[in-house]
Amino acid sequence: MPENDQSQYECENCHHDVDVDAAFCPYCGGIYTDYLRCEKHGMTDADGVCVICGKAYCSRCGGWVNSTFRCNEHAQYEIISDMACVFAASDEMHADYLAQVLETEGLHPFLFQNKMRPNNLSFSAIASTINEEMHRYFETRIMVPFGEVIAAEQILKDIETSESGDILSEDNY
Repeated sequence: MPENDQSQYECENCHHDVDVDAAFCPYCGGIYTDYLRCEKHGMTDADGVCVICGKAYCSRCGGWVNSTFRCNEHAQYEIISDMACVFAASDEMHADYLAQVLETEGLHPFLFQNKMRPNNLSFSAIASTINEEMHRYFETRIMVPFGEVIAAEQILKDIETSESGDILSEDNY
C-alpha cells in the first residue's frame, strides 16, 4: 500500500485512503494482514472482508463482485459509488419518505434516480410495454454507505412490520 500521510495509506485495490492500522479496506474489502480467518471456517485464511457486513470470509464463502469483496449472502447487492441499495421503488415520494426516516435515525441515505430508458427500446415501445419488469428503469433507489446497510435494513424491516404490517408495499400509496 502506498503511503499518503502518516495516518493513512492508499488502498492498492480501490485507491481510497485507509487508516494505517486498518486490517482491511472498508471500501473494497481488501485485506492488509495475514491474521484474518474466515468467519465460517475458522482455520482458513480469509480472502476478503465483506463490505456489507464487515466479516472476513474465504473464497468458498465470498468473493470479488465488481471490485468489492462480498460474502455469499450479500453478493446480490447493487453497488454504486461505495454505497449499497437497500430499497427501490417506482414511487419517488415513498422512497423519499423512507430516506427521511433513515436520516432521522442517524444514517446517511442517498436517493438515486434511474429515469433513463433502455438503449434498445424506443420511447413508443417503452410507453406501450410499461409493466412490473419495466419499473426498474424508472426506480428511485435508496443507497446507504456500506457500513450502514445492516442498520438501514433493520429500520426498513421495522417500518414494514409496524402499524399495518405492509407499509413498504407500493400498493399502499
